[in-house]
Amino acid sequence: MNEVVSLDNSRVVSRCVVRVRTSAWTDKSGLHQRKSITYLRRLSLGFNLIKEDSDSIGAQEVIAKVVNLGSCPDGVYEVVPCNERRDWEYNHVEDYDYRLVPFKDQGCSTSEPTQVLKYPPK
Repeated sequence: MNEVVSLDNSRVVSRCVVRVRTSAWTDKSGLHQRKSITYLRRLSLGFNLIKEDSDSIGAQEVIAKVVNLGSCPDGVYEVVPCNERRDWEYNHVEDYDYRLVPFKDQGCSTSEPTQVLKYPPK
């Protein structure tokens, strides 16, 4: 796992940037449409949340957890967790969904991620 830890070792910064692209075609069996999510490694930073989850639970499960994929036009997005569901006893995050937020490049691919994960969790 490739993590970037701040100088004071109190947090891990993470940003997962993807490109959403829709394609449509026809062939002898009918009309087809596909929506692709491609990782943009140079714009991403640290932990790739969506890739790790797709490796462990499968692509079909992960795509179903992207709450706004159907309403996103083609473009570049940051993947952020949302709809966290917590354990009632210890308050640990048990499950979550993903939201695609339009990515605004700040001129440098490694500057100021919008998502900061606290480490270690409290």
